[in-house]
Amino acid sequence: MVTTETFSISTRGYCDLKNITDRVAREIADSALSEGIVTIFVPGATAGVTTIEYESGAVHDFQALMDRWIPVDIPAVGFDVRSMFNEIC
Repeated sequence: MVTTETFSISTRGYCDLKNITDRVAREIADSALSEGIVTIFVPGATAGVTTIEYESGAVHDFQALMDRWIPVDIPAVGFDVRSMFNEIC
């Protein structure tokens, strides 16, 4: 049996991490399923899903890493890097 559930979350933009663990657990608990695999999908080119220990130090380190990988203060032609990667994290 396959079931599909959807939910939306809002972010503040660039590298705003959200912990969806409780929401996903609630969706599973509310379903009729007793076993299986959960697949998380995020549509769009500038959003993503990752696993991370969601505590302030790890979140800060992840955001700092993204700032090093995708620096927003470099000159760009035709687009603003920060808006292009508005929801990369």
